[in-house]
Amino acid sequence: MAIITKKTYKTIIFTDEHGTLISRLCTDCGRLKGYESFSKMRNGFGGKRPNCSSCYRKKNTKTSVIRKNRYRAKQNGLPSTMTLKQLTNAKEEQGNECLLSHSRNLVAEHLIPLSWGTGLGDDYRNIVYMDKGLNSSKGNKNMFIWIKSQPHYIQRRFYNELIPMVAERNGMTAKEYEEYVNKCYEDYINKK
Repeated sequence: MAIITKKTYKTIIFTDEHGTLISRLCTDCGRLKGYESFSKMRNGFGGKRPNCSSCYRKKNTKTSVIRKNRYRAKQNGLPSTMTLKQLTNAKEEQGNECLLSHSRNLVAEHLIPLSWGTGLGDDYRNIVYMDKGLNSSKGNKNMFIWIKSQPHYIQRRFYNELIPMVAERNGMTAKEYEEYVNKCYEDYINKK
């Protein structure tokens, strides 16, 4: 058994006497795994990816959300500047929980929906992580109209926590941010 260190991949690769891949360290999780744990990749060492299938799926799922939102934003004539790092920062800024329900069953929510074709688009200033159920009930509604149908404790957290955070991200007061969202909503309704 030979040990090959590939500095470009920052990993250790184990091969047999013929140079065939036996196992390697995953470049993402750093665990030693057998060759069967790595997906095929034509130009990878031994025809395998440098990161294990599990890590590849996790990374690919996150980046597919970015690609999907980028496509939706462009389709609606909106800017798309979101990065994976910004998505992660947005989640951490909220303590990895929904500010409205304190749930950890989260999805990324564009407060000004991309389907409106107006507003901030797919941008850090327009995204929060919200409970999946709340996100579903909001849909593409104006958040300031939608919130009135929610329980009192959700409304209180909306106005005391969520809106001040998002307004600050946008360099606005809470009142200015509400006026901005309502103007975007009006533009959306007039386009219909």
